[in-house]
Amino acid sequence: MLSRYLYLPVEIYKREFMAKLFLGMRAASKGMVVVIGSHSSHCFKNVSSGFLLHKDHAPWSYEKILNLKRSGVCVGVLDEEGLIYRSEEIYKTTRVSEKVFQEVDVVYLWGSEQKRLVEEYVDKGKIKIVGNPRFDLLKYIKNQKQAQPNEPYNILINTRFPSCNNIRGSGELDNLIKIGVISSEEQKQTYLNYVEKDEIIFKEFLRLIKLFGDEKKFFVTIRPHPAESIEIYKKIAEGYSNVIVDNETELVKQLILNNCVIHDGCTTAIEAYAAGKPVIGLRPQNLSFEYGDFCNRFSNNFSNADDVLSYLKSSDFKSFALMPKQEVKKYIKNWLSERDCVDKIVSSIQEMNINEEYYDIKKFKQEAGFKSKLISYVVSGKINHYLMSFFFNKKLKKIMAKHAVANSKFPIISKQLVSDNIEFLKNLTDIEEAYQIDMIDDKSFVLRIK
Repeated sequence: MLSRYLYLPVEIYKREFMAKLFLGMRAASKGMVVVIGSHSSHCFKNVSSGFLLHKDHAPWSYEKILNLKRSGVCVGVLDEEGLIYRSEEIYKTTRVSEKVFQEVDVVYLWGSEQKRLVEEYVDKGKIKIVGNPRFDLLKYIKNQKQAQPNEPYNILINTRFPSCNNIRGSGELDNLIKIGVISSEEQKQTYLNYVEKDEIIFKEFLRLIKLFGDEKKFFVTIRPHPAESIEIYKKIAEGYSNVIVDNETELVKQLILNNCVIHDGCTTAIEAYAAGKPVIGLRPQNLSFEYGDFCNRFSNNFSNADDVLSYLKSSDFKSFALMPKQEVKKYIKNWLSERDCVDKIVSSIQEMNINEEYYDIKKFKQEAGFKSKLISYVVSGKINHYLMSFFFNKKLKKIMAKHAVANSKFPIISKQLVSDNIEFLKNLTDIEEAYQIDMIDDKSFVLRIK
């Protein structure tokens, strides 16, 4: 039987996977064949029909989207970072491309505020304001009966410091220059100033973690940004029995497991508040900081670690002023909405004229190349890492470093893990259908209705 294919590449597993899986389940329930996996997986490289939802509309995506369109694929874009940005000018320069908008079939936007930023660059007929699937799931968490906090009080600390604690080490500036985010000496100096201020906040977060470590009534889970090195957090956690680092569990599950969230300038703060969790912000004062404070409008904010600790030890989390619901909906259309964002996306895809194909899992299978086999052999221990380093020193180190970055963004997944997450979402939401999972490789799979 001919089927309509929906391709859902995921850049950052912790940020997007559960929401994309939820979207995929809704689409499969409507008869679509859904392909989900790491955006770097080969199953997304030779697509020739169907609909693909891309993660951004930035200039660096133009060639990829152009090739997809030339291959006969319908393409939609939804910028995963379309809610939080350092400034409107930087957002328009680095994440908005008129050439991309000209090529794509549909532009999904978070809300009317994002529309205001991009509408001069895009055909208004392509725009659909839907919100983001990540906020669909939070409504279901909020509607669950929340457990009363007992000791230990579980705290999720969300960090976002790749600027000064990057998994690439000192190479992040070079990477930003390479992809065109930084293209002038003025932008470089602005970024270096930003890093300097960010490091002050980073150090205050480290101090807070240690303060919590000395207070056994708290149990702390550190959730690092995917582009951060986790080594400094692991080293601190080793010194305390009530501090752990968790860079694997999906945010939706972490929000259920924890009583409150601590952040600075993170979308996680808004997601936590939407899920009904108390949120605390930590940012030292007088930094002349160019990161923006939109997310901090969803939290009770403090300027030092000592005050955060005192508040948590004594407060019953009295309510604090936040933006009214209708104001928030200007930024996030599906904020605690009756109708899910995923249903709007699926409906829009159903209305499009999209080529259909017969289902064949073999079309996605591909023999791994030499580089992929080499990496897998080294990682598995089949080839001694030190022996390989001797023969291929610099090149191997570069390949392995790139592999480490890729795995930090999207880890290896199994059929059992996908199945468990489907059951989790069925229990959380109103989905009742049974699904067929066909693994393509260890980072991608096909989802169909049984």
